[in-house]
Amino acid sequence: MNTMRKRLITLTILIAFGLSACAFIQGSPTPIPTPTPTLAPNELVKAYGTKPYLSSKLTLASETSITITWTQSSKELFAIWFLYDSTPNLPNPALYRILVENTTQPSQGAKTYLIPAGDWLLQVEQANGPWSVVVSKTK
Repeated sequence: MNTMRKRLITLTILIAFGLSACAFIQGSPTPIPTPTPTLAPNELVKAYGTKPYLSSKLTLASETSITITWTQSSKELFAIWFLYDSTPNLPNPALYRILVENTTQPSQGAKTYLIPAGDWLLQVEQANGPWSVVVSKTK
């Protein structure tokens, strides 16, 4: 196998695992960015990985119906939370931390919630294997 082909295979593997890598072409130190998932029009957050994750702040201007869809293959503890990150003023304290999924087996599913206006975060608190989560506005 020629050297360029080996470098291309190595680079492809690194990118597939979401690791930062440097270009291997001609010894260039140019960083290669990790791909960012493209959002569909109704998607608010799309994330994937193999370890714990915390999204950027998601601001909902008004009460919004959302669906959180996931798939994961961890055989250890795996937990997804949707967290309120605004001034504490919700009428129902249970809404500050919404536990979406908590399991020790591979799983996939979707849950729909009516979410109050405010700032929110998606958190994958525990993960030890490939996972993907999408938060989308429910139609």
